Amino acid sequence: MVSRKFVEIVKQDSDLLSVNLNVENITGANCIAACESVKAADPDGYTLLFVTANLSTIPWSTDRDDLNYADSFKAVISFSTEPLLLTIRVDDERFSDFESFVAYAQEHPGEVTIAGGGTTESVVVESMANEIGIDLDLVMYDGGSEMAAALAGGHIDAMFGSPSDVISYVEAGQLANIAVISDERYEEDFPDVPTPSEFGYDVVSADQWRGLVVPKDTPDDIVEELYEIFYNITQTDEFAEFLELNCMTPSYMNPEEFDAFLLEQDELYKEYFSSLEE
Repeated sequence: MVSRKFVEIVKQDSDLLSVNLNVENITGANCIAACESVKAADPDGYTLLFVTANLSTIPWSTDRDDLNYADSFKAVISFSTEPLLLTIRVDDERFSDFESFVAYAQEHPGEVTIAGGGTTESVVVESMANEIGIDLDLVMYDGGSEMAAALAGGHIDAMFGSPSDVISYVEAGQLANIAVISDERYEEDFPDVPTPSEFGYDVVSADQWRGLVVPKDTPDDIVEELYEIFYNITQTDEFAEFLELNCMTPSYMNPEEFDAFLLEQDELYKEYFSSLEE
């Protein structure tokens, strides 16, 4: 969704980018196929990978440490963060808030189906199992809109997703957000949605940052040029309105800052998954 907004903005203002910007949606294996494709691409600045927190979880949760950030990619820019929400149907009589959801899941292990779109959600489900003692049946989907439609239609019991995935259903009174999987509440957009820590559960934080990376051997001067291009795109009024509409918080990091952040995330999740094996 964000990458396609980039395309829309560039089409409206050719001064931002002198060549065509195209989006290729590479699906399969929880984003592994996309990571493999971009890692193997020519390091010429013409192939970028749109990344979320899945970039940091994939290597250590799928035994694909060959795809770790440090050995595979180079940071370009980070531009936004948003919460990972736990969402249910309003008309579900089994649970209506986080406490009742946990209580039901504890009493019915393996019964509650919950949708996710990547390895980050797998991490959260594993963390909930360890910290709360609930066994959730994770069902993987290719996109957030599919998950929201499935939840609203009663095909699954809950979902992990972004605000943009569920906002229309929440506003229509069909779905309700019962937890934000973060260390702190998102007071501006979701002041009434609690975090698991408020109930004494130390569930791993899963804030959804977004950014762009390129193949590891891309020259620094090309990376800097790409940063300037995409930073200018993110500074347009249209992009700012897009972030606000989708409850995304602007959060900018240049190549050096984003690189340090991604290296830190790599270590964090490497240690987390190693601890599960002990």
